Order: sequence, then C-alpha cells, then structure tokens
Amino acid sequence: MTEYKNVYSALAAAQGEIKNPSKDKAVDFQSQKGRVRYKYADLADCFDVIRPVLSKYGISITQPTEMVDDMITVKTVLSHGDSDTHIESIYPVCKVALPHKDMGGNLTYARRYALCAIVGIAADEDQDAEGTTDFNNEGKQTQKQKQTQQQDSSASQNGPTIPNSEADKIAQGLIKEFRQCTSSEELLSAGQSQAAVDFSNNAPESFVNFVMNAFNEKMAEFEGGENA
Repeated sequence: MTEYKNVYSALAAAQGEIKNPSKDKAVDFQSQKGRVRYKYADLADCFDVIRPVLSKYGISITQPTEMVDDMITVKTVLSHGDSDTHIESIYPVCKVALPHKDMGGNLTYARRYALCAIVGIAADEDQDAEGTTDFNNEGKQTQKQKQTQQQDSSASQNGPTIPNSEADKIAQGLIKEFRQCTSSEELLSAGQSQAAVDFSNNAPESFVNFVMNAFNEKMAEFEGGENA
C-alpha cells in the first residue's frame, strides 16, 4: 500500500477517484430574472461518493460546529492519520437566535457546501446569475424582459436593499410558509410569490441562501414521498 507523506498528497490521490454525485434533486420556480431551474445532490448523496474514497486513502472527515460572536459556523476537517496532518475550512451557518429547527436546516446546507468545496467536487449545476432567462420563439428577448434585466442589473450594482434585521424576519416568515406546504405544487406557488421574488432579488445573499435551503429541503421531502 502506498504511503502518503501528508494529507495533501493523500487527498490528491483520492481526488483521482472521487466522482461528482448524481444530481437527482430538482428546483424549479419563477423569479423576476426568469425561470430558475437547476438540479443538485443533497448532503447524503455527497457523503456516499466522498467518504468511501477518502477512507481508502486514510483520510477522515469531521464537521464540528463552533461559535463566532453571535454566529454558528461549521468547521470541515480532513485529517490524515498516518502523517498527522490535516486541512480545514470554516463556513458560516446562521445566527444563534434562530429556532433550532431552522438552525438545523441551515447547518445541513452549510455542511454540504463546505464538504464539496474542500474535497473539490460539484453538487450543484452551474448557474448564470440567479436563473435562466426565457426567450420567445425567435430566440430574442422581449422588450419587457430587457427592461427587467436592466432594472435588476442596476439594483445589483447598488447591493442588497433589505437590511439584515428586516431580512432575518422576512426569511423566517418565508421558511415557515414553505414548511407548512402540503404539496409540491403549493410549495412552488409559495416560491413564486411576489414576497419570495422580492426577497430573492433584494436581500443579502446569506439570507437568500437560508431560504433557498429550506425550499430545497421541503421539495426533497415531497419528491421522496412520491418515489416511495
């Protein structure tokens, strides 16, 4: 068996065998920037492809949480036992003040992104901006779509327009609404509401990510029930 002098050489060997996970979870809803469609792999899918290969090369994975001021963070650590070396990264999760159920959902989201980043795989489809743009039959944008894109571009240059304190309240309201949905159709409708669209376009990115994570988790529940 080949001996690796540190975690970097062991990880390099492992990366030659680790494949991107199958992206069998789907998101599809309408935003002001166009139709948002993409597929992704959840945390369990990522571990299924990563853990066996890392273990083969003597690398363990741990993801403890830590407190940084009023924020919860997750530290992802890849440790190589034979050389006693490791790689680590820190990813923000959410504020401590959130309900425990919401913190759990945000933690799952953060763990997935941090894990894939440190190992070097892709669990989401590449997205340009926040979604794809619909075109007419001739392949040309309508005047209304052009105006909307110009307005969105101007707004994005000026940064988020919803302050953190207000974004936190709106995010919790949207997440609660998503989790109360009883069907995928109802969930999609909630994701396409004006409140959800305005929040997506004007809130700080971290809060938008929290809401999108709740949407994805709920949609995965419905998809799991349909496939059962």
